[in-house]
Amino acid sequence: MGGDRITWRYTLLGVVFGLCFPLVAIPLEAQATTGSITVDAMREALASTQLLWMICSAPIVIGAVAWIAGSHHAEVSRLARDQDDIIAEQTQQLRLALDEARAAEKTKSAFLANMSHEIRTPMNGVIGMADLLLSTDLDELQMDFVNTLRTSGESLLVVLNDVLDFSKIDADQLRLEHEPFDFEECVVSGLELLSARAAAKRIELIHHPAENLDRAIVGDSTRLRQIIVNLVSNAVKFTGEDGEVSVSCSAELAPDGTARLTVAVEDNGIGIAPEALGRLFQAFSQADESTTRKYGGTGLGLAISKSLAEQMGGSIAVHSEGEGHGTTFTFDILVEVGEPLDKEHASETSLADVTILVVDDNDTNRELLERSAAQWEATVLSAASGREALAIVERGDRIDIAILDMHMPGMHGVDLARKLRQRFDATDERFPLILLSSGTVVSEEDKPLFDAALMKPTRSWRLRETIDRLLTEARPTPVPLTAVEGTAPSEGALRLLMAEDNAVNQKVALAMLGKLGYEVTVVADGAQAVEAIQAEHFDAILMDMQMPVLDGLAATRQIRELDLDVQPWIIALTANALASDQEACFDAGMNDYVSKPIRTDVLRDALERAEHAMDDGPDAVAA
Repeated sequence: MGGDRITWRYTLLGVVFGLCFPLVAIPLEAQATTGSITVDAMREALASTQLLWMICSAPIVIGAVAWIAGSHHAEVSRLARDQDDIIAEQTQQLRLALDEARAAEKTKSAFLANMSHEIRTPMNGVIGMADLLLSTDLDELQMDFVNTLRTSGESLLVVLNDVLDFSKIDADQLRLEHEPFDFEECVVSGLELLSARAAAKRIELIHHPAENLDRAIVGDSTRLRQIIVNLVSNAVKFTGEDGEVSVSCSAELAPDGTARLTVAVEDNGIGIAPEALGRLFQAFSQADESTTRKYGGTGLGLAISKSLAEQMGGSIAVHSEGEGHGTTFTFDILVEVGEPLDKEHASETSLADVTILVVDDNDTNRELLERSAAQWEATVLSAASGREALAIVERGDRIDIAILDMHMPGMHGVDLARKLRQRFDATDERFPLILLSSGTVVSEEDKPLFDAALMKPTRSWRLRETIDRLLTEARPTPVPLTAVEGTAPSEGALRLLMAEDNAVNQKVALAMLGKLGYEVTVVADGAQAVEAIQAEHFDAILMDMQMPVLDGLAATRQIRELDLDVQPWIIALTANALASDQEACFDAGMNDYVSKPIRTDVLRDALERAEHAMDDGPDAVAA
């Protein structure tokens, strides 16, 4: 019907327009031929002029043309309406598909969070108990079994983390933090995670710090550390025994307050064939598929590292001369430059009158130690082996302190320390000995040989603090290796409440807290935690997120609403590892976040932060 109306409207307009021609032409012709415009004159003009008959047909001709145009217009309008209907239907389908995709994404995120929780909860028991068991008296066979158990659990955790991170990147859900941190501290902390693995293969792990960066940088330290750990872990994996992995850092500062940070991870391992370089950063792929069986791995680490580097405004590249010639991975990121670094660890005193004996078979390590000593204005005597060190001591050179590497050919650090101790007993020429180890456990019998022990690669300020402490002590006292990284809490330790429904997790946490010197009250759900905090005072609460009756988030909200003299410091203990879970904890009013599986050192650090907050007063907890 609509099309017919359009056609007739066009026809009517055409006829009316066509009538205009004879209505104008006939009077004009009558005026021209008879000199007047009358009916008879117009009839005579029409009868005598054939052209007027043709003009009189204009309404019919123009009406016919208008009818054709109207028909076409009607057809076009019909097609347009049909197309609009199709577009509207497709739009509705797309809207429904988008809603379904969003719902599927939420379901996927919920599934990933649930999968993470379900896997991490038992892994917390496996890795936690293995960690605690290693601190007990075990024979060699039992120690090997427990180490295998812990290593297997940690390998499973790496796979889980890779899958979760790749899923978040693939769904564009990965969000980077924007906080100030110490770049070199971030790099070294990442290397410390791999030092034991490198030491097991007798691989020298070397760190070249950025020399021109004395300010904090602003970015995501966790994700930066993840890239470093991924690359160094790969380097250690594909480097044979007695190899070397070097991590070199540099910073290019710009006038606009930004910096381009570059990290190069170089190894002398198996290398990569040129034809395999192109697929290295593809997800689920290896340079050589046969290496998957030999070396393991999901093939996600490099893909994740590439995505992280690009999100940080940088890139990642790889170079290898071919199989058997080692590999160098280089990545850079763009960061903002923050405030000058806190110099609380820096010593203002000079070591100009101190002579340090450095014993290390690795040329690069000796050079780095010599460079640090030169900055402290100390005199350095270098030896590439235990025999060279003994020769220096025998010739009577003054030595105030010695730094010994653990792994050296011919005579390792323990053997050298034993010989030096024998000389001390004979001559009373006593100077402190510092052991640098890549994670090798020293027996209880050999620990008294050393006055201090540090993990390689060590922070420059930590080495300087150790040297200052040993030089100022009147009679240096050997310290156990376990005392280097932290000490147990004092008698005035925090009063702790733990809300955890899982019996295995309770047992793991209680054992760890007992090892750290804390006493803790345990409740099984959030409701009991709320009741306990009202009944007596607790400085800090270790709060699980998923519990029956009342979960950790709801319990935290209720505690924050209570009228307490002092609000507790609340630390989330959770097997959920997504960024949204961490945000939910802080939004609920929690102060800190520790993911499961829980590590003793991470738990200790979290409790130390709680103690510092208690020292700062109630406002720090509320913040």
